[in-house]
Amino acid sequence: MKKNLTLILFSILCLRTFAQLPAIPPDSTFYYLPDGSKSWWYVQKDMASFRLMNGVAYTGTQPTYLDTVKHMPSTTRKQNLIKFKSTATIMQKAMFINSVSTATNYEWFAPVVSQVNNLPYTSDQWVNTADLILVKFKNVNLTQTDIVNFMSRNNLTLDHQPSSSLPTPNSWTFIFKINKDSKGKPYGDVFSVCQYIFVNEAGYVTHCEPGMYLYKPTVCTLPNEFTAWGSTSYPDALWHIRNQGNNVNIATGIAGADAKICECWGDGYHGENIKVAVIDGGGYDYNLPDMVGQYLPGFDCISNTPFSTTTFPNNVVHGMSVASVIGAIENGGQTSAQPINASAVGVAYKSKIIPYITDFSNFSVTKAIQRVVLDGADVVNMSFGYEDNSSSTMQSAFYSDILAATQLGRGGLGIVFVASTGNENKDVKEWPAADNVVLGVGATDPNDFRGSYQQTPEPWLWQNISNQKGSNYLTVNATNNIHYDVVAPGTSIRIAYTANGTSSPVHTESEATGTSFSAPVVSGIAAILLSKYPTMSFQAVINSINNNADKIRTSTYNYSQFSFLPSYAKETFYGRINCINTLLNPAVGIKENVKLSDEIKLAYLDYNEASILFNKNTNNKGFILSVYDIGGRLISKKQIEANLTTYSINTEGFTKGVYLFKLNSLDNNADKTFKYIK
Repeated sequence: MKKNLTLILFSILCLRTFAQLPAIPPDSTFYYLPDGSKSWWYVQKDMASFRLMNGVAYTGTQPTYLDTVKHMPSTTRKQNLIKFKSTATIMQKAMFINSVSTATNYEWFAPVVSQVNNLPYTSDQWVNTADLILVKFKNVNLTQTDIVNFMSRNNLTLDHQPSSSLPTPNSWTFIFKINKDSKGKPYGDVFSVCQYIFVNEAGYVTHCEPGMYLYKPTVCTLPNEFTAWGSTSYPDALWHIRNQGNNVNIATGIAGADAKICECWGDGYHGENIKVAVIDGGGYDYNLPDMVGQYLPGFDCISNTPFSTTTFPNNVVHGMSVASVIGAIENGGQTSAQPINASAVGVAYKSKIIPYITDFSNFSVTKAIQRVVLDGADVVNMSFGYEDNSSSTMQSAFYSDILAATQLGRGGLGIVFVASTGNENKDVKEWPAADNVVLGVGATDPNDFRGSYQQTPEPWLWQNISNQKGSNYLTVNATNNIHYDVVAPGTSIRIAYTANGTSSPVHTESEATGTSFSAPVVSGIAAILLSKYPTMSFQAVINSINNNADKIRTSTYNYSQFSFLPSYAKETFYGRINCINTLLNPAVGIKENVKLSDEIKLAYLDYNEASILFNKNTNNKGFILSVYDIGGRLISKKQIEANLTTYSINTEGFTKGVYLFKLNSLDNNADKTFKYIK
């Protein structure tokens, strides 16, 4: 990246770096990934954020060269975001920053960053940072004294420690706050502190990442009340459950272009005895008629407090709307005076919802990932995402905690994670949907097309949303085989929520569009599947859903374009999810282990060497071998050539402990996981 050393705003905003580190170039910065490579970020020269004591809003003078001052009271650190006008000079920026930093209630400044240089403010793709860092330790047996000494060496305060009730608690992500020096100034910004720790604590930590407000909800449209309700134009509000080709928001769909959920209900399964966690933003109304009795006790990952009654940190209803797609009850809120106000019903309406409130930062979402393991969740819905085509996210602490939850949650069967692919109509890796242990879900419309403004005619709203043009997709690379999984109905989906918060609550049903609402359709189907097969592993759930998806619109979407990934299309992945086929044709246990139980084996050769043995024709296309430690840290990733019958693994550099060897076939026909103990 360009490293222009000209004195600009962020030579001041970088605050005080550790003396041992060289000065960070003012227009770009980085943190180290676990493999030692650098994740680079551009600093937004016209933006910054700062926090005042107790997280109060800035009420001081706003000079004419200042464009925007925005307080963010619903975030974890409750900071203020500022944007300078394009005409502001370096001196003017410095003067304002100095005036804020010398105030008696000032705490810190933090850079605003992006992965695009000089990103316009209106593009809304920049990322805010704070004074928190995420750390994972190498030694899972470290003591509390070790943690205290680590904080002392690095001028940190503990913000979050993984619960001792988690499996191998010290293998999960810790969160620390950067301390201030004797003059009340932070010892460094999150990037410089993480650089210092990664270098100087190399034998002690595997991850040190800046706390960032990284993820964004993937809602495409805000809820809008139907305006076409009437005796002659009653829309098929539940088309995703049963599409009879009726009117859907004034346009007509195609019969059968649905997720085949009604058929699963007819088979007697509705998500009974299954807990679905919704990690999201905004509040949850326990009194919403459509959701009465559906919410279990939840957790606010912003304030670090549990809740079991209506909780509204703000008037945002995204999480509540998503939850209703999964768990809205039968006939909720129906009255003789207003029978239409009962048109929302959840895909798995006999499941229970565990709500989690986040601000979409990597630190609040990481806390939620750890909580879902403690709270016994079976399925986790994540209707948010972050674009990163570099794939460095796979090395993040957040990803490693998800991986650990898939291995250690549900008594070792693994929690099923579902995420949305995003709505920018782009060929892009959206995380966590692109994670190989997460079900990545795109959206379809009532005509069985991928939700997109490009379909002609497209009557279903995608084309009317600024910067939100359709369900994202992905060209798959044979080297890493990163891909999404299925598409599901996500256009004009009926939702339930409470408008106006607790001040003047209005219980409302309406329709919404976006992958935020296709993901919970899949989460609900995963709950239905687990209600019938409660001992099914997370990988078996993924395989069952992918293997039974319908290949829709084969004249439009090519399911043969990737030789190394059969039956997969760039825009619709393995196809549109089919609930009843998944229920009737499940993968038993972990499908790949049943199929390959005698064909692929792990052999211990000696203390420092293991070997994978391939029998028959199980290695016709080759495999990717990923090695993880018990905390979910990726140790190595290598490709095994096709037609090998033996592949040796040198474990001389491994410390004593438990490791996971995960094999992914390049033709996606089989996967297998081994536990290796040294």
